[in-house]
Amino acid sequence: MGPQPLQNADKPSAMPLFPLALEAGGFAAVFTLAAWAGRVGYLQGQVQAAPQGTMFAVFLAAFVLATASVIVLIRRNRGQKFFAFVLAAAVLAGIASLALVFFGWPVALGLTIAAYFAWVSFKTVWVFDLLLAIGIAGLAADVSAQFSPTAIVILLALLAVYDIGAVYGTKHMVEMGEAMLRHRVFFAMIVPDRPAGLAAPLADVTRGSGHSFLGTGDLTLPAMLVASAARAGWLAALSVSLGALLGLVAVNLIFRSQRVRRPMPALPPIALGAILGHLAAQLLL
Repeated sequence: MGPQPLQNADKPSAMPLFPLALEAGGFAAVFTLAAWAGRVGYLQGQVQAAPQGTMFAVFLAAFVLATASVIVLIRRNRGQKFFAFVLAAAVLAGIASLALVFFGWPVALGLTIAAYFAWVSFKTVWVFDLLLAIGIAGLAADVSAQFSPTAIVILLALLAVYDIGAVYGTKHMVEMGEAMLRHRVFFAMIVPDRPAGLAAPLADVTRGSGHSFLGTGDLTLPAMLVASAARAGWLAALSVSLGALLGLVAVNLIFRSQRVRRPMPALPPIALGAILGHLAAQLLL
């Protein structure tokens, strides 16, 4: 899935600290794991030397095809089981990839099986978010190995512009987000307004239930740049991470300050912060 808008109940409120702290903690965890895996993979010689033009074309073609397929299915009110399968497969593949980098096949297989049973058995917000974060970190590190940092910067910029058009122009991203919410398939980090919301069953998570959503693309794409920057060293990865986190704070300030909350594209400020962090690392480190 591509980036999705941050959403919540349509009501004004003061800027709560818990959702921002939870989102920042989720970002920090994903970035740390992605950077670590990206660095280890680079040292192990796992970075690919594939032509960037070819990888660009493949990535964008897959993105367009996936988005078009989702739109067709949701407009026909179909695909719930397919969406659930794709989400679970992506998360488990990311967990397997991450575990493989750190522990090798036997342990990776065991951890992936354990993650599968946790995914199907403990359907609460905190378990979902935890497995999602680990899976995103693995996918980000794996995919970033196919691209140079410059190529990922260009992808981030292109998809940030797309995110704006998809939310405010065609509005199909809002349509997709609402459909996924109806289907009970969350391609997003679930962010409760209060700590007690972490223990809520996924079945109780709805619009207006005290939860907001930060799309997987808003986590995965900057994590790709973090993992890629980690090839140059930990300070470069930290610079990108801090930039993305500042973008996340900006998203929250803008979103929470709305008199009436409306879906908004979260990726542009996050991408801008990550890109500026990358440029700062290039200039200063």
